Amino acid sequence: MHSLKERLRQLENDLVAVPIRISNETKIPFAIFQYDPTEEFEMQRRLANFKISLEKNYLKKVQIVSLAAIMFKLIEEAAGLEFFWKAEEQHGLDRANDTIYKILTEVKPLENEILDVISGLDPDESVIFLTRAGALFPAFRTSALLEGIRGKVEIPTILFYPGHREGPVGLKFMGIYEADHNYRVKIY
Repeated sequence: MHSLKERLRQLENDLVAVPIRISNETKIPFAIFQYDPTEEFEMQRRLANFKISLEKNYLKKVQIVSLAAIMFKLIEEAAGLEFFWKAEEQHGLDRANDTIYKILTEVKPLENEILDVISGLDPDESVIFLTRAGALFPAFRTSALLEGIRGKVEIPTILFYPGHREGPVGLKFMGIYEADHNYRVKIY
């Protein structure tokens, strides 16, 4: 497997190509950048530099969307973080994960919040980086997120995915879940 630096260079080349080359399908402007969960801090550091490079060298407007920040915001709005922590302590982790899943799918859908955050961005100038996906583990899988925004986002979107690759299109979220082979997007 190539290094983070080499794969980011390939992603950069594909993001600035005309036409853009991040997707296997023209109707889905998504790609996944897979990295090992142990590389989270290095990935965040490299991502900050990557954003600067795209903005300075190619005049791209990069919107970094922290899935962790959105998740905590939605939990706070739905139930309050303090209430949630107490409920987890009293009822256990499985019930807490079920609650998070319900909040992110029914009460305050994660996909709606992402769509609100990116509304008004120009697809020809902008790039969206979905980061900190590991915070969703184990309550919410990223494949559900991509399916939820499919057909609703025209802006090139890269999901930075902490997990392991299995075969050409299989991904194991956080290296723990059974591999999901439903991803129909390009994986870096």
